[in-house]
Amino acid sequence: MQAEKMEAKMARGSIEWIDTNKWRIRYDIPKGADGKRRQKTETIYGVRRQAERRLTEIEHDILGNRYVEPTEMTLAEYLDHWVRNYAEIAVRPRTLKGYHSIIRSHLKKNFGSVKVKHLTASQVQEYYAMCIRAGLSAHTVTHIHRLLSQTLKQAVRWNMLQRNVLEDVTPPSRKRPEIRILTNEEIDILLDEAKGADCFLPIHLGFFTGMRRSEILGLQFRDVNLEARFLRVTRTMVDITGDQAHIDEPKSRQSKRTITLREVTVDLLRSHYRTHAARMKDLGKRLTGPTQLCLRADGGVLTPDALSKAFRKTADRCGFEGVRFHDLRHTHASLLLAAGVPIHVVQARLGHASIQTTIDVYGHLMPDADALATHRLEHFVSGSCKSCSDDHDHIDSTNA
Repeated sequence: MQAEKMEAKMARGSIEWIDTNKWRIRYDIPKGADGKRRQKTETIYGVRRQAERRLTEIEHDILGNRYVEPTEMTLAEYLDHWVRNYAEIAVRPRTLKGYHSIIRSHLKKNFGSVKVKHLTASQVQEYYAMCIRAGLSAHTVTHIHRLLSQTLKQAVRWNMLQRNVLEDVTPPSRKRPEIRILTNEEIDILLDEAKGADCFLPIHLGFFTGMRRSEILGLQFRDVNLEARFLRVTRTMVDITGDQAHIDEPKSRQSKRTITLREVTVDLLRSHYRTHAARMKDLGKRLTGPTQLCLRADGGVLTPDALSKAFRKTADRCGFEGVRFHDLRHTHASLLLAAGVPIHVVQARLGHASIQTTIDVYGHLMPDADALATHRLEHFVSGSCKSCSDDHDHIDSTNA
């Protein structure tokens, strides 16, 4: 076709049809130090209008002296550069571990050889669709999207890219995972099954305090005041690689908190202290304040991954398929709300950064606030306000 070979001139640039939904745009960029003319090309996937829009954006940026010459790096090269010069400095070890996994298993594997400047929104969108069809969860794809978008935003800040193409990509909508609330009977069964195991104390604390797994394992003996019946959350434990773990700061300022303990938990902790003090003595060690509260039977560190594996095995033996350690926290929160504990108190006990997080996760478990307010108002004014009695509680339909 003549149209296939035709180049449509647009100001200082042109658009060339290559194949179905594939176009090449060519444009002049500012002259180099030698004064010679310089041209760049980009491949655009999609309809012609998308190629026209991209060319117009570039020409406007050139005229407005905002043009940034894209990097020649491949995505694999750029991701290594981003990790080395940003992620390793700015993020926590556990977060970095997750980034490495996504970069290795998804981004490099599928886009590693693509030059950063040639990566297109349609390529990424098609990859997301392929992932969903292959059975990858929307939750995982969203994590891939967030990381890739974050890296490209940084490339724009570093003047390595003109714009972040992820702005034109729509990640799959995430469905909030169903919260599994354990019954009192299931909690009893779980604790009975875990007795004598390394995971017993963490399970008890997860249910009776609502603490996160990382917070429980970050506890040290000095964080617990048995006489005053409280503990302080001041640090967390996160996995690094294999059986290695790292002590880190809590997730947010609100995560640093004091939690009041029930008497049953205080009694358990007293017994736990005596047992481990004797065990450490047998091992030729001394139980000191900085010692982790939750230890293995041999006195070694109980890591988050090891705890999750032990919990899954215990839950499976109880017949509780699919139950996660984090569900202990959900169960704790649901019991507080069912007991009528105010939502801001639940937020503080759970250590959520904002009350909106508590509402988003547990709002559906809250009693009907409007019905509760009406009931309390009715109780308050009953017998003290004649105009509030049933005899006067009507509306004249003729005036409605």
